[in-house]
Amino acid sequence: MTTATLDANELSRDRAAPGLLGLAERGLLPDAAIRAGIRRLCAQRLEDERAGGVELQSLRQQELLELLRQSPVAIETDAANAQHYELPPAFFFHCLGPRLK
Repeated sequence: MTTATLDANELSRDRAAPGLLGLAERGLLPDAAIRAGIRRLCAQRLEDERAGGVELQSLRQQELLELLRQSPVAIETDAANAQHYELPPAFFFHCLGPRLK
């Protein structure tokens, strides 16, 4: 099974992702390597978005806008809520102090 075929439900919550992402999540990669990886991913994304000239860029943008118009505003709300409750309330008291609402 490749990482591309894994879905979120198949990954254990306590297990780091495979490959370089897993190493980064465990803090085993130096910051410089992580920044280089981020720069590479951003450059690849820009290259992909610019591909095909102005006409294809415009078509992709229109398709994305249509997809967003038909999509829900919030996705995976249950997972997001579960993540919020993973931290004890004391964490927020400590971090936010007088700014706590």
